[in-house]
Amino acid sequence: MIWDKLTGQTEAIATLRRSAAAGRMAHALLFVGPAGVGKRTAAGLLATSLLCQRVPEHELGACGECASCRMMQAGTHPDFLSVACPEGKSELPIELLVGSRENRGNEGLCHDLSLRPMVGRRRVAVIDDADRMSNESSNALLKTLEEPPSYAVIVLIAADASRILPTIRSRCQTVRFRPLNAADVARLIKILDWTEDSREAEDAAELSQGSLAAAHQLLNPQLRALRETLLTAFAQPTFRSFTASQAVLGGLDAMGGDSQQQRTNAQVVVRFVIDFFRTTLREWCSPAPQAAAPGHRRFPHDDFEAPDVIGAAIDRCVLAEEQLAGNVAIPLCLEALFSDLATLIDSAHATRSASSR
Repeated sequence: MIWDKLTGQTEAIATLRRSAAAGRMAHALLFVGPAGVGKRTAAGLLATSLLCQRVPEHELGACGECASCRMMQAGTHPDFLSVACPEGKSELPIELLVGSRENRGNEGLCHDLSLRPMVGRRRVAVIDDADRMSNESSNALLKTLEEPPSYAVIVLIAADASRILPTIRSRCQTVRFRPLNAADVARLIKILDWTEDSREAEDAAELSQGSLAAAHQLLNPQLRALRETLLTAFAQPTFRSFTASQAVLGGLDAMGGDSQQQRTNAQVVVRFVIDFFRTTLREWCSPAPQAAAPGHRRFPHDDFEAPDVIGAAIDRCVLAEEQLAGNVAIPLCLEALFSDLATLIDSAHATRSASSR
């Protein structure tokens, strides 16, 4: 079955199937969930199902053999439209939706969607990175959503629904996609042949927070080297924040990439730190001694009782994630983060030393 290609999203599939079976497929759907959990794959499968010429729409399936299915496989179907934020851009350009300024309204996805289907009974449009639309782009799309063609289905894909205008959200059926479990992520890593090392695949899956895209980033040797640098820094008797921040910033610069990729890499680094403190907290809260997690480093002070400090450190890391998502300068964000973590760790050591006198 075509939907077997989508891993770990049974609830989302069931939602779509119910709508199709009842003959109430929405003209606009909003696929929401973390990056790398299958939203884009699901949008493609939905489009293939709606455009298939043999399988009835209420069954929401595809034969894989008709002309429409073959064109979808080849990426040449004239009734399937898609746009996404170009690499290196922070916003989805309005030109992709309504055309250039000189030809506004006569080209772009909204114009193309208004044309009658060329092959079958439907036209399907997918807008990836919909949460990166500007207000201008959102308002342009809103006009189409207010009066969509009867044959059109529009799928918006977003990681953060809060960044979608409420007037757009209210006109869409929301379909939620959940993080994948670690076993599924590890299995997909092996299927995609991203690594031959099972242990490496499992480690990346554990750190990925259920995102296949994040797992792919975590398999980057340069990012893994940065993780090793951080874990080693935390294992020293004194956490030297300046040394750690400069090592990380130097590593990020060496990786290169556009500004958006650099910001994504910085967010992965913060996730490494969060994972370190969460793993440490689990070990210390366990009623029985535990072996260190693979690749984990322990604080060098065995008697360091600081669950409150670890909680505060995790909260500080979450704030750093939000700052990076909000376009705070990467060096400023990471230097401040490591400085604050050093202060928390030093204060906990000082409190422990004073209480033991």
